Amino acid sequence: MPKTVDTQHLIRQLERLNQRLSEIVARDFPNLTNEQLNWREKEGKWSIAECLTHLNYVADYYFPATLKTIASAQARKTKPLPTFTRGWLGHYYVSKFRLRPDNQVKNKLESPLKYNPQLISSSQLNGATVIKDFLERQQLIDKMLSDSKTINIQKARVYALFFGFVNIRLGDMLKMLIYHTERHIVQAQRILYHDYFPGNFPLDALFSEREN
Repeated sequence: MPKTVDTQHLIRQLERLNQRLSEIVARDFPNLTNEQLNWREKEGKWSIAECLTHLNYVADYYFPATLKTIASAQARKTKPLPTFTRGWLGHYYVSKFRLRPDNQVKNKLESPLKYNPQLISSSQLNGATVIKDFLERQQLIDKMLSDSKTINIQKARVYALFFGFVNIRLGDMLKMLIYHTERHIVQAQRILYHDYFPGNFPLDALFSEREN
């Protein structure tokens, strides 16, 4: 993405992506069993429920600071600029999360321990509740994006803890949150379409049957 972009175009892009991610989750996951939602390819890998739980943890940590920044900008009656120029620090974090154009992971990242769902609970997650909570948080991001159309997302800054206590431009924060969500929804989809996901027919078994 260019260094400087049309502000409203950027927000519309993020809205469309966020809506698509919500639609994927609402379409693909609610009809799965709890066993399927908690299935892991192998020890140490995340399940679909764990991918969504991780996103819920991150939302619960970063949403309050983002909402506070938006409310403050609204109270000051800041006006949107025609263009948004990314900050160097915000762009650094955004680029860590964003997928390549072919939806492949560009940067391998270790999730901080406090956001790792496998370290929070050793028991099976309630998949239906996790999905419901995720979709509710998605509606909150939609509200943030809508509100951001009327304020200065370049001047407004979100104070948050990443690898230290930093502040980044609101526009960069919104990109980071949505690209991070995209990263893990794609991860959850890959789990769903894995050969050995419960209910899927393994390709090697299919080829074996044809040979017989």
